[in-house]
Amino acid sequence: MRISNTLVVCSLTLAVNFSHAEDITAVSTDELARDWSNNQLAAEMKYSKKPLHLTGMVDRISSAGDRYYVALDAAGTFLGISVYVRSDALAKVAELQKGQTITMYCENFEDVISYQCHNGYVVD
Repeated sequence: MRISNTLVVCSLTLAVNFSHAEDITAVSTDELARDWSNNQLAAEMKYSKKPLHLTGMVDRISSAGDRYYVALDAAGTFLGISVYVRSDALAKVAELQKGQTITMYCENFEDVISYQCHNGYVVD
């Protein structure tokens, strides 16, 4: 009887983790910039309120005030897409190189002077 209860609990845990992974929208920086340029409203509905796995090439790693960001190239943009990095992910970002293609998790994509998103970290 205890074995059955344990199996049910494990199954529920796996289902919860799997459904969380489905909530992340995977997109390239070029696709996101193109979508935003073509129809901002449609792009906002598709990307703005969702967590993203954003794949692109590192253009630079810099800071704005006390916040670090990774700027990823995005076709048709001047500054690319800035992924502001959360503090517990800085060590991994310090290992990155310009020109490296990476995937980053980020949230709350927005167009404020430049394209940016927040709470970023490198996805392994």
